[in-house]
Amino acid sequence: MKGKRGRVYRDPAGPATGCSIWRWDAPLPYARRMSRIVLASVAGLLGFALYVGAVVTLADSIGLVPWAVRALYFAVAGIAWVFPARWLMLWAARR
Repeated sequence: MKGKRGRVYRDPAGPATGCSIWRWDAPLPYARRMSRIVLASVAGLLGFALYVGAVVTLADSIGLVPWAVRALYFAVAGIAWVFPARWLMLWAARR
């Protein structure tokens, strides 16, 4: 049984017990996409860690401002990471 590109398929030459063996047919485009996913995961985790460090460091320096300014800062900082993360996920999923 011939498999489709990048899909799991059953191997007709299974063991003598009659069971079949599952094989993976991974063409180059799939391998390239996997490397993007791994790269995006590493970059996302590292970038998020750096972002959290920068936000916390900056939060220490705005300690003496009114509570409304601090609340606005934390609201913006809590949402701002979503946009680069979205772009990174879309880039990793692109074919």
